[in-house]
Amino acid sequence: MAGIYDTCAQCGAPMVHLPGRGKARKYCGDACQKVANEAMASARVFAPCSVDGCGAKATRVGHGMCEKHYIRQYRNGTTDYIGGAIPGNLIHTGGYVLAPAPGHPRALGGYRAYEHRVVFYDAHGEGPFNCHWCGCIVTWDGMHVDHVDAGRDHNAPDNLVASCPPCNKHRGHEAIRQTMRARYGLTINGKTMTLNEWSAHAGISRSSIVARIKSGWDIERAVFEPRGKFGPKRSLSL
Repeated sequence: MAGIYDTCAQCGAPMVHLPGRGKARKYCGDACQKVANEAMASARVFAPCSVDGCGAKATRVGHGMCEKHYIRQYRNGTTDYIGGAIPGNLIHTGGYVLAPAPGHPRALGGYRAYEHRVVFYDAHGEGPFNCHWCGCIVTWDGMHVDHVDAGRDHNAPDNLVASCPPCNKHRGHEAIRQTMRARYGLTINGKTMTLNEWSAHAGISRSSIVARIKSGWDIERAVFEPRGKFGPKRSLSL
């Protein structure tokens, strides 16, 4: 059986494989592929970092920053070097407050710490604690300090509770649902829910509700009028 011949794109060495047994390769081995990958990486053109006076390659393309300034922005809320010189609080990109806390047990890298974790630690100590939501035992190794009112900068002691990761995640999902209801929800008789929630509540498919509204039906009728005899069957997954 005649083989199919080709040459390595890096070193030019001949390569062969049988028809139907294997596939055409671009490189003869891992070594050539590594050399080619390194060459392509070095030839890639990056814009300069957007931080004044930096000049390094903006390898974090989506943010227009070099790795150093991106990490500073992510961790500290500023591209400036902190080093203990900047007084006062900073706002993390996630909305949390980063406060100077040199030497504190909850400090990140020895200088700053999340203010809510410092406040909770100072009020309650090393623990262990009970999750405020489900009661399970949690410790600082894996627990979250949760904001009862979901305000990430509201760090009064009575607004902070210990939370296990599953409960914290569930509350995060609920916050997303509340945001979706506020932005895209339908309000009927004073109650606001998303289309998917109304669909599950009324037993009418989401596509049917959308089609009815586009046809000029008022919202309450579109959601609650039963589907016709020949209408689409409701999915059991709703």
